[in-house]
Amino acid sequence: RHVSGLVEMLAEYQALTAEAAWTGGRRDAVRALVSNPLCYNLPTAERLYDEMAAAHRQHLPERLLR
Repeated sequence: RHVSGLVEMLAEYQALTAEAAWTGGRRDAVRALVSNPLCYNLPTAERLYDEMAAAHRQHLPERLLR
């Protein structure tokens, strides 16, 4: 029973991540990240995203850096 809940949470995380990657901005990407059950708060999600975005800046569209 608990496994299906985790699977649903991860599916939602993946859907939000894909949406942010294709059409979203930084805010959408952070929202996707915070929906991951291993990232449990907004400040952590923002810090992780900003570090990732800085490391991969040359490969990201501008809309994901703002």
